[in-house]
Amino acid sequence: MFFSSKTKGYFVEQTDHTMLLARTSSPVAPMVIEELRQCPNGDADALAEAMHGIQPKSSPSGYMNACCAVYPSKRLVRRATLEIKRLKEPAYFSELFSSQFRIDPDKYTVHVINATDGIDYDMAKAT
Repeated sequence: MFFSSKTKGYFVEQTDHTMLLARTSSPVAPMVIEELRQCPNGDADALAEAMHGIQPKSSPSGYMNACCAVYPSKRLVRRATLEIKRLKEPAYFSELFSSQFRIDPDKYTVHVINATDGIDYDMAKAT
């Protein structure tokens, strides 16, 4: 009996100075990191070598599906414990950003996510 090979997970993270590539045992959790490569941004030869190390056999289509993360140089990542009783207040998040984080929410794109799984925070389900 023949079994199809399991799909590998590929992840790419790009920052201002480096690119990090990873191959995992699965594209979703639980997974094991099988290979990890890092190369400087802008070095095409190092990137090609890292990609060959991550995926030694090229796919039939010639493409690699990957989860990518790109971090802008002026990003802000903050973590806060929210006051459950105040979540329904329309000005709560603006007040939180200006008082606790000291940022003007009008000058930034703000995205609120759950700390445990990274999924968008759903205001409708807030209790």
